[in-house]
Amino acid sequence: MDARAQGWALNAPAWLDDLPATVEAAARVRDLARAQSAIGDLPYALSYLAQAQLALGRWPEAYASADEATRTSVA
Repeated sequence: MDARAQGWALNAPAWLDDLPATVEAAARVRDLARAQSAIGDLPYALSYLAQAQLALGRWPEAYASADEATRTSVA
């Protein structure tokens, strides 16, 4: 599987406001990007993950995801 292609698939549950599915899909893409050393695809997945976690009230997780997204996008 390609992390970038899977990243585009994150749009579907996010646009449908299916937050649990967005968290699950974003975590899957995050893990795939890490496994493939696809650092360029990591911030995209992490930003979706952070937004969904925030909306679900998972504040510490959202902060960690957003922080990592910011750090990897600047790297």
